[in-house]
Amino acid sequence: SYRALDLARDLARNLIHDHNSNQQLDLKQADLTNTNLQDIDLRQTNLTEADFTGADLTGAILTGAILTGAVLTEANITRTVFGRNEGLTDTDKLNLKSRGAIFLD
Repeated sequence: SYRALDLARDLARNLIHDHNSNQQLDLKQADLTNTNLQDIDLRQTNLTEADFTGADLTGAILTGAILTGAVLTEANITRTVFGRNEGLTDTDKLNLKSRGAIFLD
């Protein structure tokens, strides 16, 4: 499975390539448990089935991210920005909002 060290390597690689290429960062099934992801920009990222159990996503940007099957139940999502996310139900959105998430849609 995808681990936090792999995330750091791939994010660094992603910063190097041209952001106009429309290439989406793929973190499908990433194991991001107990990871500090404060203020990270993961917009438009494929986070399908990613596990954020115990992760700190405070202030992170997840607009346009694919969140189908992602585990966010025990993540700190205070001030985390969501919007236009594939895979979130209305119930998911209400739960995330009640925990401090911000939705732009």
